[in-house]
Amino acid sequence: MVFRPVIHDDLGCASYLVDDEEAGVAAVVDPRYDVAEYLELARYLGVRIEHVLETHEHADHRSGHGRLAAAAGATVHIHEQALAAYEHEPHARRLTPLEVPRRAHAGDLVVDVGTELEFDEAHVPGAVSITALRAGFGSKLAWLAPTGGGVVLVGRDDDEASRAVWLAAAVGVSPRSDRSPAA
Repeated sequence: MVFRPVIHDDLGCASYLVDDEEAGVAAVVDPRYDVAEYLELARYLGVRIEHVLETHEHADHRSGHGRLAAAAGATVHIHEQALAAYEHEPHARRLTPLEVPRRAHAGDLVVDVGTELEFDEAHVPGAVSITALRAGFGSKLAWLAPTGGGVVLVGRDDDEASRAVWLAAAVGVSPRSDRSPAA
């Protein structure tokens, strides 16, 4: 998995194309209004842009999420608290600590995204460990994720869980997430 920054000198900010060439998929984070650069980069890399991720509503410039979604057939994702008025998929919702083992019992794959040391110290019984801090998280997750089945990501805090959800979305995995400490 590679994070490719796309710098916008005129806006003083950046967006990112996150791609997994092995899986042939990509996500664009906070796209600018002119989406041609993302489409060209995706063609060059041989990947499909399947997800457009907005980190927040952009009051300082126009986003290209709608244009990119239309051009690439991608799904737009933004946090539910942004109260976006446009069509989008909300990020995975938080699960309570009691819901996680229930989801595991129902057959969902439970993935602890913390470090190996954190996993050794405490984890949900039956969970597998794939740290979201290392390259290859998305590829490993995509390989393990059951087709049509659920995936639960367990992180130690909001940042860890959110990062894992975004990396999962970049490879086409739509997880449920839980930010609660492992049991």
